[in-house]
Amino acid sequence: MDLKKISAILWFLSALFCLRVLAQLTASVVDTTFLPAFEDWHSGTMPYGLLAFFQIVILFFMAKTALRFSRKQVRPSKRTGVFILIIGSIYFFAMVLRMTLGLTLYTESRWFSNYLSTAFHYVLALYLLLVGWHHHKMAQHKLVNLSG
Repeated sequence: MDLKKISAILWFLSALFCLRVLAQLTASVVDTTFLPAFEDWHSGTMPYGLLAFFQIVILFFMAKTALRFSRKQVRPSKRTGVFILIIGSIYFFAMVLRMTLGLTLYTESRWFSNYLSTAFHYVLALYLLLVGWHHHKMAQHKLVNLSG
């Protein structure tokens, strides 16, 4: 997959997460019929103000990374790729476990059964996996080209 496709996917995932942040903010201020209730967005693990701060920080880094991919300013690193792939994989499978437990054993738990929140964690995990995959694959490709 070339950088143009990867950057388009990264921007798409960033936009999805941005829409999630804006939708939750809107739901916290206005009672609408076109958005799920605030409680559907928020698992209650941390106060909303702190969560919103971290979401904005995450969005900043997502946009910064996507912009670097768009401008072809990414220097592939196998070490970075492996690290991000490990973190992204753990994150992804933790969310699979969270959703599975929420659908089976812990249906009454707000954190486990908050599927909307979990769905957007998949967006973040996929973002990490794509960035990690690119670093790992391109660093390997670069090594093959240098030795061949």
